[in-house]
Amino acid sequence: MREQSGSEVNNFFSFSKGTRYVKKAALHVKMAHKVKNINELLNKIKNEAMGYGLQVVTKDTIMPQIDLDRITDSVLDDPVVGREADVSKIVNLLNCSNDQQVLTIVSIVGMGGLGKTTLAKLVCQEVMEKKFFDLKIWVCVSDNFDDQRILGEMLQTLNANMGGLKPCFAYCSIFPKDFNIAKKELVQLWMAEGFLASSSQDEGNKYFNALLQNSFFQDVVRDRFENIIRCKMHDLVHDLALSFTKSETLTLENCATGDDNLPLVVHMSIVKMQQLR
Repeated sequence: MREQSGSEVNNFFSFSKGTRYVKKAALHVKMAHKVKNINELLNKIKNEAMGYGLQVVTKDTIMPQIDLDRITDSVLDDPVVGREADVSKIVNLLNCSNDQQVLTIVSIVGMGGLGKTTLAKLVCQEVMEKKFFDLKIWVCVSDNFDDQRILGEMLQTLNANMGGLKPCFAYCSIFPKDFNIAKKELVQLWMAEGFLASSSQDEGNKYFNALLQNSFFQDVVRDRFENIIRCKMHDLVHDLALSFTKSETLTLENCATGDDNLPLVVHMSIVKMQQLR
């Protein structure tokens, strides 16, 4: 009796196992038929599309790119309310700087959508209306940061607003990179070249401060009375200045002999001269 029961149990498990295999195989066959039908339907659609002159183009899947560049200007389209305190605070920071102490940068930071650009526009509008500064420039940086493009746009604006400032800036290319430029001597050189609207030290100081406020000069050194006596130019700014005068300015570095082919050179800068013949 026990042997018969054991045999029945074994037969039951064998039958159950076999049934699972049959069901699994049937499922595979069913899925294969579905895939076949889908492929036939796609081929039918393809043939119908070709009949209408459409072509099938295959390419790699590319995620859509979001253009983060935003071209902005300093003009507000709609009135903005509720930012008066922030505008006043930033304008006060800017207005506290003077000829002896120049505030180079005021940063407005925060996550996207907080209205940083709008706040900057309000500040720009405020300083324009109250005429705090002789020169105001709006340059859109965007996420595609390009130093050359930004500096180029700044120079274009400077050239449009103060014609004599561009040659003053370009003249600074005669100094070597990382050179300590004496403010007083630089202004006197500008005066000698005739770059200033009027031959006065005050006019030269005005041009110098305009360049300094727009970050063309850096590493300012002051005396005990907080008067600026020396400054430097960033290497990138120096290259930009040199690009304006490369046909008129020659810089000789560690040069042993002179260059006889100098038909267009107006200014020559000799750096660490060993021997010049």
